[in-house]
Amino acid sequence: MTTGTRLAGITLVAAVGFLGISGTALAEEQGTQPRPAAVQSPVTESTGGGATRSTERDERTQGEQDRKVSATDARWAAMMVPHHRTGIELADLARRKATTSGVKKVAQQSKADQQRQIAQLQSVAKTGGRSIEPPEAPLEQFNQQQMAKLKSMSGEAFDRYWLDVFRSHHMAAIMMTKIALAGTAGGTAAKLEREIRDGQLRQVATMNKLRKQLAT
Repeated sequence: MTTGTRLAGITLVAAVGFLGISGTALAEEQGTQPRPAAVQSPVTESTGGGATRSTERDERTQGEQDRKVSATDARWAAMMVPHHRTGIELADLARRKATTSGVKKVAQQSKADQQRQIAQLQSVAKTGGRSIEPPEAPLEQFNQQQMAKLKSMSGEAFDRYWLDVFRSHHMAAIMMTKIALAGTAGGTAAKLEREIRDGQLRQVATMNKLRKQLAT
């Protein structure tokens, strides 16, 4: 089994694990809780204070809707916080050890993105009543094995293996986020989900090109 195949398998296990955890909540939400309709401003010919109060009510309602969090949103955010922390640890390794400028650039951008997003993820999880959830023991053990191997490597061999590991790490987040988007309440949670999905897809595309350049 190649490194890429093994890492892809671990990625799939992580995403399927999240799907199994969130599936019941997702089915309940989609089956019993219709998506809220867009808020429509009342049609009125009056002007002045009445119109101002109506606008304020609309803005308040929209703000409340933006802050809503589904069970799937909350569980996703609670699991994504430690996933981002592992991503930052991996990025720091590449920033210190990588010899390819493109690898260093991806690591720097990813670290900046994930550091900024952690506070937002914590807020989504808290709003949904979820505590931060650490990875399950087998996945955490595998993460530590990857870290140990990366720390023992150098040169382009490090760069190649780091790209394999980090692409797999991103793909797990992308798959989990796609699942979360299927059960999102919308608003700020959905905006964050799309930001993470789209940003990491762009970085995966960049890493794919780098990996081809470093192929032996």
